[in-house]
Amino acid sequence: MRIIFVSSGQYPNGGAATNRHLAYAKGLVELGYEVEFVLLVEQKWNEQEILDQGIKFTCVPEGLQNKSSKIAKFKLFYNTIVKANKIILSAHQKQKISSLILLDTRIEILIPLINNAKKLGIKVFHERTEYPFIYGGKTIIGKLVLFIYLKFVLQKFDGLYVINNALKKYFLELTKNKIEIIVINMIVDSSRFEIAKNKSTDSLKKITYCGSIEGDKDGIPILIESFSLIAKEFPLARLQLITASRNPIIRQSMFILAQKYGIVDRFSIRGPLDRNQIPRELCDSDILALSRPDNAQAEGGFPTKLGEYLATGNPVVITNVGEINLFLSDGLNAFVAEPNSAEKFADKLREALLSKKADQIGIEGRKLVYNAFNYLQQAKILADFFEKHF
Repeated sequence: MRIIFVSSGQYPNGGAATNRHLAYAKGLVELGYEVEFVLLVEQKWNEQEILDQGIKFTCVPEGLQNKSSKIAKFKLFYNTIVKANKIILSAHQKQKISSLILLDTRIEILIPLINNAKKLGIKVFHERTEYPFIYGGKTIIGKLVLFIYLKFVLQKFDGLYVINNALKKYFLELTKNKIEIIVINMIVDSSRFEIAKNKSTDSLKKITYCGSIEGDKDGIPILIESFSLIAKEFPLARLQLITASRNPIIRQSMFILAQKYGIVDRFSIRGPLDRNQIPRELCDSDILALSRPDNAQAEGGFPTKLGEYLATGNPVVITNVGEINLFLSDGLNAFVAEPNSAEKFADKLREALLSKKADQIGIEGRKLVYNAFNYLQQAKILADFFEKHF
């Protein structure tokens, strides 16, 4: 069975979405499937094709990447889509493609790729990990694009897989149960975190957040304020943010907040880091924190970074949002705080730093990675889903 993913992301070094895709792609390879990625944007590697962990990656765009004019950009985009469809056609002619999975959400990408696949008789699937209105529908044009996506594009897929039950319910109602939708849980490749820990021996306590520092998605201002509320009690504690964001304005705004709360000398931002450096940084931390606020984005999503946090076996402090409580219990496998409150998150940070059970709670959290969030288990569910439609 041959499975091809199409994406505009960066592989194999990318963010949370990349790690999720690679985790279940690795599982599919281990289950005996042939897995390829067709990539629609310029990659950080020079070759047109590379092989990593048994997965083939093909970079589509050639030339024009450095052009800044709108005409050049449009030409690059048009040529990229045309070439991607040719690559899919050629691959299908050599060996039948059983499943084509489109990971993008932009209709200008989806429509031509879906139409091409339908002509070739290839089953087409789609992944969603958050509500489509989170980033779309803010302007008149955005509202129109969102309407086209929801009303016409979604119906063309043979199936959807989403990250939680709230999204499943949402898309089932939108599609009037005409296409099958399954849940593929947050997923992590636990082998990346099976490394010896190298924690500080001088009593320093490193509290780490890893992910985006932009917008309100992960509540970074709450985290910084929470740390400031316990800083005097724990003079050897440090807070570090690990992020791929290079935006100097956003990064500076974090330091301004740290300065406002009087912790700038115990606060740092690191990154971007190579994908292979992240496990080491997380494993060598003492506490891993995620102060995500309670909003629509949290309701319709599930933090991929949580799987990476848990995989370290370190204690995790997290807010009770979305479907977190289906998997995590306060004091059993995590320290779970009520959302939207710096004081309540600070209480859980304090508890994690003082608790004699913190290490055991971290170990219990790690067990979830080998059960509910196991990459091979979730890949098997996904493979069965594809085969059902083949």
